[in-house]
Amino acid sequence: MRSTLGNANTTAMNVPYINDAETAQELVESHTFLDAKIKGPGQVEVDGKHPITQRKGIWTQIKSETEYRNKFITTVWICVSFALLGLLVGQTGPAFLDLRLIIGEDLATSSWLLTAGTGGYLFGALVGGILYDRYNKVLFLFCALLGGSIVSGSIPWCSSLYLMMAVRFLAGCFLGAFDTGGNTQVVSTWGPEGRHYMQALNFTYAAGAIIAPFITEPFLAPKITIPSEDVNITADANTTVNLKGLNETLDFDQEKSYSVNISQHLIEIWADTRVHYSYMIIMILGIAFSVPFLLIYLKYRSDSKSSKTSNKDKGNRRSVSLSMTVKVIIVIMLMLMFHLYNAVEETFSSYLMTFCVMYLGWSKSQGSILTSVYWAAFSVGRFLGIFIVYLLQPVTLLFLFYTAVVISLIGMVLGGLFFTDILIWIFSILSGLALSVIFPTMFTWADESLLPVSGKITSLFFIAAASGQMLNPLYFGYLMETYTPMWYLYLLLGQSVLCFIVLTIVFVFSRTCINRQTRTLQKIITADVHEQKDAIS
Repeated sequence: MRSTLGNANTTAMNVPYINDAETAQELVESHTFLDAKIKGPGQVEVDGKHPITQRKGIWTQIKSETEYRNKFITTVWICVSFALLGLLVGQTGPAFLDLRLIIGEDLATSSWLLTAGTGGYLFGALVGGILYDRYNKVLFLFCALLGGSIVSGSIPWCSSLYLMMAVRFLAGCFLGAFDTGGNTQVVSTWGPEGRHYMQALNFTYAAGAIIAPFITEPFLAPKITIPSEDVNITADANTTVNLKGLNETLDFDQEKSYSVNISQHLIEIWADTRVHYSYMIIMILGIAFSVPFLLIYLKYRSDSKSSKTSNKDKGNRRSVSLSMTVKVIIVIMLMLMFHLYNAVEETFSSYLMTFCVMYLGWSKSQGSILTSVYWAAFSVGRFLGIFIVYLLQPVTLLFLFYTAVVISLIGMVLGGLFFTDILIWIFSILSGLALSVIFPTMFTWADESLLPVSGKITSLFFIAAASGQMLNPLYFGYLMETYTPMWYLYLLLGQSVLCFIVLTIVFVFSRTCINRQTRTLQKIITADVHEQKDAIS
């Protein structure tokens, strides 16, 4: 420690003034100064007194430094590709009812499709975190995105529940690995300067999710009304038409069960779905988006070794601030946070249209539009987050936006209880804004203030997140169909409140542990500075 503080002076608050920018950055990242702030790219302020701005501008470094340019190009394309990831994930909600038509199952049974997809996401995050740390990062991203796109495109071509579940699981594996690798690459590459990159990454994801319903909606199966006397119903294993009508219900139990409502004059049926085409369009886009990763790998394949070394050094530099026991406890609590948050975020968008159609009596088109509006608000929130992250500390943002999530879900519950459509619209938009910034901010908070985020740590976060997404559909689908679709909102509100409580516990615990170690480090530094002053005098 003495050798790094050779150029230090003392302030009135016994806080050393660090003349060397690199040394100051190390002390800030290792939590030596609790009040230190990262003010922007290349700017560090210690206790609000001594700004350090000794780095070149972004565009200057892009032009003059090959390694920086390579990192920047790779990061930009990761952000662009996350728009495609948003397309792949965002099409699930609008297409869910049509996937039910293809396999001919009820809501509770069909919910296993969502569970299979998130189970694959969980497995992909686990394996992806391990593979990411061992192999070339860019090539890993290429394989994950290419595989996820091709497998996802084959989902609507599966006519049985178990086959579609298997394909959904495999698609989830590839997409979970890509999500883990992309987030880890951005966090580990840029460190504290990566706040805006993380927000941009998740903004493009939300932008893709906005577009997904618009691509899917034109191919969804419409309802058509025809004279009942012109309809011949054959209830056997080969039946491919689901019939829904108006008054009396007749049940036919074969290998598949169909509920047929027949009026005196007219009958409503679902026409054939063409959702296969929307999946095919997004698959082609995914294949195209994966190609640049292969080109980047072929051109800059040597970069991965230097990146791996620098990330390792970065992690070693920070790890001195917390003991292993404390880090394990913090990781477990952060995993619980990711579990609860992702359960709320994914379930909200996946079941929003189903809730509106089943409970509020909306049409598929109205539900699809609301889903798109929600994702639009979500995307706007993440775009604004690119700039907000330098105005407020990550933990402040988390408390602010979690509070907004709870308020918005309370409004949704009131809108559902009183069948007030305007409340559903308003608070769906507020929910999108409130949920938007939380996920990338949790990564930023963990990496800047708690512990270095490596591929393995990221995989643990994504495993926790995927487990929440995987378990929710099981009891959501059951409770919504068995009792009332309002359980969709009741459970989301309960999980949001619990997530806020866990955030408070993580903050208090981590702050207490870091405060204790910071006081010890500050005493060492102050004693070192005084010793140097005495030696000079």
